Amino acid sequence: MVDAIAGKEADNEAPSTPKVHQEAAPATSASQDKQGQQQQFVPRKLLVILHGKRIEDDQVRDAIKQLKDEGHEVVVRVTWDSGDVDQFVKEAVELWDSQRYDTLVAGGGDGTLNELVAALLRHDAPRHISIAQLPMGTANDLASAAGISLAPLDALRLALDPSTIHAIDVPLANGEVFMNLATAGPMSAVSSKGMSDSLKKLLGPAAVAVAGFRQLFITGLRPIPGVTLTLPTSADCRHDNYTPDQV
Repeated sequence: MVDAIAGKEADNEAPSTPKVHQEAAPATSASQDKQGQQQQFVPRKLLVILHGKRIEDDQVRDAIKQLKDEGHEVVVRVTWDSGDVDQFVKEAVELWDSQRYDTLVAGGGDGTLNELVAALLRHDAPRHISIAQLPMGTANDLASAAGISLAPLDALRLALDPSTIHAIDVPLANGEVFMNLATAGPMSAVSSKGMSDSLKKLLGPAAVAVAGFRQLFITGLRPIPGVTLTLPTSADCRHDNYTPDQV
């Protein structure tokens, strides 16, 4: 179990601000107001592990610069090769006593977040480490479900806010971490990886559906016999054993 993730549940409304009757407050000087704001400000430290294909995104650059100008420390590590996420997380864990990041941010899609969480578990990271997502993938399904904004500045501000941290469970399939969903059978062959980045950016989440139709009509979805998913029996489960006709 990963101890925490920065995010909001999609079905939770933002708390309303109580409205109270107040008498006019005495006038204060600008210097007093500024001093009060400085006392309330608490700088935080983020490690952003950014997918290499997103390094030229101007919105991300502007958002990180904005947070740095406000006094926060944002360290960016950019992935290039397979295994980079694992290496960056390993270094962060090994240097935790000296670095002390408040939150590790996965700058990418669901796959990048999945790699980050798997690396944390693999390297026995402290349970109090929180994670967040800067959603920059094709579908950003998990971010949408968690209520994380697709605007880089808003997503990073959410990562800075300790009040949004919630503990979540990390599921495993055959010992492998999956943070969002796992597919079995012919649908597991569907992927948008063959599309250009510009087309995926244009289509957004619809790119996955387009890839599915392409797979269906060009190569076909061949059934895989003998696939059975066994889940714990609980009141929330309709079946404890799922066969291909039920999946």
